[in-house]
Amino acid sequence: MQSRSSSSLRQLHVLCMRLIEASKNAPLTAAGAPPQAGEATAGGAAATSAAVHWTYDEAQSGKKK
Repeated sequence: MQSRSSSSLRQLHVLCMRLIEASKNAPLTAAGAPPQAGEATAGGAAATSAAVHWTYDEAQSGKKK
């Protein structure tokens, strides 16, 4: 059970790191300012979605980093 927990924790860590990177790469709004909390951008949402799906697919295939 412990190895399963550490594997899940590792996957969560990878997901969080990818979400952080995706948010750093999110485009600025039309006004040139970063989006405010709760405000979505198409590029940021796409990057976040890609990170989530890639991590999920990796977890399902059993690959390890």
